[in-house]
Amino acid sequence: MNKINTDVNYRKMAGNARLVIIAESSHNPASYKYEAMRALKQLKAAGFTHFAMEMLPLKIKEKIEFYQRTGKGFDAIKLHFKENWNWNSAASTGYGELVKTANSVGLKLSH
Repeated sequence: MNKINTDVNYRKMAGNARLVIIAESSHNPASYKYEAMRALKQLKAAGFTHFAMEMLPLKIKEKIEFYQRTGKGFDAIKLHFKENWNWNSAASTGYGELVKTANSVGLKLSH
């Protein structure tokens, strides 16, 4: 049985890196997204400034910028995930929560 490491120090792991890539082995499990949210908080504290996802295409750039500027319009982003990344509700909901977390910790959302 694999042991789950619950005390990952992403800040230390990133070291002097300027770019960190967080990948999932599957788009479905919400647990990957919630772990990524933990990582985002630590990485922001380490000085990282941007967060990008393959799920945020250029075609919704204006919606993303509006959300970041005003805190409004998240429903349009949520709808994008539901229409394009909804293998199950955990997948689309998890991606939305990642966007909210990145925004709340002050990371610039990129596409």
